Amino acid sequence: MKTFFITNRYSFLEKQVDEYMQSLLVKTPEQVILYFERQIRKYKVYLQKKHHYPECMVQSIHRLIEEYSLIIIKVKKYISYQNKLMNKQLLEPQ
Repeated sequence: MKTFFITNRYSFLEKQVDEYMQSLLVKTPEQVILYFERQIRKYKVYLQKKHHYPECMVQSIHRLIEEYSLIIIKVKKYISYQNKLMNKQLLEPQ
């Protein structure tokens, strides 16, 4: 049952990660993580200068940081599942 859940969750995340990779024109999930981490850093710099922006803009930046953080978590989870499934396949007798 646990393997079934991991496989289904992996398939779902794989589709999402593939979409991120295609839209960002990158080849690996790690590059997706790097992109969103870079974006988060950039938006945090904007927030340090928040007195230059209206409140609605600051709220939008906060939402983007939240959303990008969740994407990073998803991609890391995908990589984790990918590693688990690869290890399981390596351990199974052929």
